[in-house]
Amino acid sequence: MKLSVVIPVYNEAEVLEELTRRARAAALACGVNAEVLVVDDASTDATAAMAGRLSDGVVRFVRLAENRGQTGATLEGVARARGRVVVVLDGDLQDPPEVIPALYAALRDDPVAAVAYAVKRERREDVPARAAFALYHGLQRAFGACDVPLGAGSFCAFRARARHALLDGPRSRANLATLLARQGMASVSVSYTKERRAAGDSRVGARGLCREALDSLAATGALANGARAAAVAWTAASSLLAPHAWLGHSVLAASLCGVASVALASAYERRVAPGRAAGAVRAR
Repeated sequence: MKLSVVIPVYNEAEVLEELTRRARAAALACGVNAEVLVVDDASTDATAAMAGRLSDGVVRFVRLAENRGQTGATLEGVARARGRVVVVLDGDLQDPPEVIPALYAALRDDPVAAVAYAVKRERREDVPARAAFALYHGLQRAFGACDVPLGAGSFCAFRARARHALLDGPRSRANLATLLARQGMASVSVSYTKERRAAGDSRVGARGLCREALDSLAATGALANGARAAAVAWTAASSLLAPHAWLGHSVLAASLCGVASVALASAYERRVAPGRAAGAVRAR
């Protein structure tokens, strides 16, 4: 098997037929032996019922007994994938499956690269969402210890060596691009336009996206480094404003709050990225 397309889904029955049809066509358009592996993250809609009808020699389904979240379902699919190259695609059709051949070709034409990131040149989302993503990427680039390509997310392709490093690494809800970038392997990028959701609202929700962002910032060290920078800036500003109590906090209060924020950020980072995790998913 040359290529595996892994698609984690949760309650996407409304778009599942179109999703599998387009993903199947895109995988076969790469001109190699390919499979499309749909990981049903314990959906509560008709996803499981549709699996038998949509499965064929290329498309196969795996249903998880309990909900593991997007990253957990993705890693389970990556572990079960049989291809030498793995492409991960979200199940909401915001990332067009038609970009898959370009990702595969980018790796095929660059033998040094272990990862090909799909990076968004345009986001067809509302202003608050774009502002939130811009803030997240700004913090990653300013304070992160590794270079996560601007606009990269879970849509990407990677070779076996990146796959094994990903599965052997610490468990986290961090964004897939962050987990791969942390490995420090050579990469290439393919630009594309992110579409709006094909149906319904995001299954992750604002709370889930915030959790993913925090875990991603912690995984690269950006959370603790940003907290340290904020603590220094806060203390410096308070030192200037200390003579004027009505203008700001005292230096002592600012320092205590700064130390507390750094301690909390560092503790969260150690919990999210503790080094090597004994419970990492292993390739099957």
